[in-house]
Amino acid sequence: MQNEPIEVTFKVTNVFETPGVPYLIGDSLASAPYDIIRTTQDSDIVAVH
Repeated sequence: MQNEPIEVTFKVTNVFETPGVPYLIGDSLASAPYDIIRTTQDSDIVAVH
């Protein structure tokens, strides 16, 4: 269950990458590599035009 947000994020971003749709990832998964720890375990994915 702990890896579920990451797995779902990868599935969604793979859908965007296949046709080359640019996207941004935000929220707790995007801040984790910068050592900004958030209690939520989710991501916001936005398609960019």
